[in-house]
Formats: sequence, structure tokens, C-alpha cells
Amino acid sequence: MLSLKRTRVGQFEIDDSLTLNQISALLLKGELGEYIIAADDVFDFSCVVMATADSRVTVKLCQIDDDDNQAFYKNDVQLKAGKLQVIKFADCKFAKGAASPVKLIYDFGGCEAGVDFVIANITIIKK
Repeated sequence: MLSLKRTRVGQFEIDDSLTLNQISALLLKGELGEYIIAADDVFDFSCVVMATADSRVTVKLCQIDDDDNQAFYKNDVQLKAGKLQVIKFADCKFAKGAASPVKLIYDFGGCEAGVDFVIANITIIKK
């Protein structure tokens, strides 16, 4: 085998995704709104994380100026060296309602020095 391309992670399919160029074109045409997830919408989230050594990560999506207005929070996700770990959250909604802007936090605190991490395929799907 010369290559491998992932086309699906759980319910998330590559055919439903947009490239950065597509997003830019939609923005210029004023058509990006139909693809935007409003803060009051329910959505699913997934991402893939890998570490070069056994490690851990905490993942959180919250309002920039209110850490308590969270859509999801997962503490101490265990990562095995060299293994892809899919992290998923279903039926997410911000605890206190509308949140804008937001921040996505990956906290690798407490990990050994020199460990490299890869975060890929960050996906949010409006329900």
C-alpha cells in the first residue's frame, strides 16, 4: 500500500467537509452563513489526536470571556504513543446559551517535555 486516505470518522464524512478555499469563496459571495453553526445550535464535534509518547490531554470548547459557558469539557483523555485517538462529543450546546466568540482548548499540562502532538480533522457538524 502506498497511501491511505480516511474518508469517514464515525458519522463525519469527508464529502460533507469544506476546504479553506471553499470557505473563502463562500465568504466572498456572502453565502457562508448557511454553513455557520450559531452558538444556540446543537452540534457534534470530533478530532483526532496523536502523541509521540504516552500522554494525556484535556479538551474544552467555551466562550472566550467566560470559561464556565462550555459546550464540552473532557479531562484527562489518555493518549498512547503513536496511536490515533478519536475524541468525540455528541449533541453539544453551550451551557449558558449563545457564546461568541469561542475558544477551543487543548491542554497538555503535566506531559513530559519533548513529546510531540498532532491534532487533525477537527470537525463540527450542525444537527
